[in-house]
Order: sequence, then C-alpha cells, then structure tokens
Amino acid sequence: EQWDATLREIVGWGAEHFSLYSLILEESTPLYAQVLGGRVSVPDEDSTAEMYERAIEGFGAGGYAQYESSNWAKAANQEPRIENQNVGEREILGSRFLVPEWACHHNLAYWLNADYLAAGAGAHGHVFPQRYSDVLGIDDYIGRLGGGGSPLAELIELSARDLAAETMFMGLRLNSGVG
Repeated sequence: EQWDATLREIVGWGAEHFSLYSLILEESTPLYAQVLGGRVSVPDEDSTAEMYERAIEGFGAGGYAQYESSNWAKAANQEPRIENQNVGEREILGSRFLVPEWACHHNLAYWLNADYLAAGAGAHGHVFPQRYSDVLGIDDYIGRLGGGGSPLAELIELSARDLAAETMFMGLRLNSGVG
C-alpha cells in the first residue's frame, strides 16, 4: 500500500520522465551493515518484482510509456515517434526504434551503442572503433593535462563483432528490442 501511494504521488507530479532502479546493496557500505544488523529492512526479491509490476501498471495508467526496462517517459501526444540514429558513416544495428518524446537521449546513446564523448577524471567514452577511459584521480587528470599529456587511462580497440555483441546485449534493455 505504501508503494502504491508513492506511485500515485509521483505520477501526480506530472514529470516528463521517471527512472526506476531496484536497490543493490554493496558489501562495503553503511547501508549493507544496517540491513545485515537488522536495523534497516529492504524488500525481498518477490516483493521487489511485485513492486516493479505495479510500477508498470501505475506509470502506464498515468500516461507514461515504458521504453526501457527501468525508464518511463510522457509523450506530448502520447504517440511514440520513430528515430534513426546515424553515427558517422555507420548506422547502429537496430537503430529504428519507438521512443516517447521525453525519453532520455543520453541513456539511449548507451543502449543503442552510439558514440559518446567523455572528458574528466574517471570519464568513459566511446567513439567507434574505440572505447576509452580517463584516469580516476582529479589531481592526476589535471597534472597530465597541465603537463601537455593525455588523460587517457585505457583505450580499447573494438571490432565490428564487439560492436554487434554489445549492441545486442545493450539493446535488450529497450522495450522495442533489437531490430
């Protein structure tokens, strides 16, 4: 009942987009210790699954379209639109998809395995045929740039097969699937 009341409340806000992720407890956190010690309770897997199903129903009744396993968006006209993501000279596998107007395009770039740039300590980017990450520490990052060097910590060459495999498993998050 508390979850249903929470859903009714947030749907009533009229926000354009909602992301809903289940809690994952990490062993080295204070919350994990509190749950383990019985001071805080969290729903079990069956309850979490029921909450997810009620969220699908609640957001749907509120006029939100679920376009990804954890995301719902309100469309101005409530009609999904078709987009085509082209990146450079290559078209992303499964690039024709239905997406509500207020879908998170930032995340769609990941799920469609599109290119994205990144800059900053610990940042990760993808420009086919490479995936890269910058050094984690801010002092290291600034020092490298200040000295005229590259902040890259890792550069991974991707093959067309790597891209196809990643596109498949990332695309499975989308309700439209992989085309």
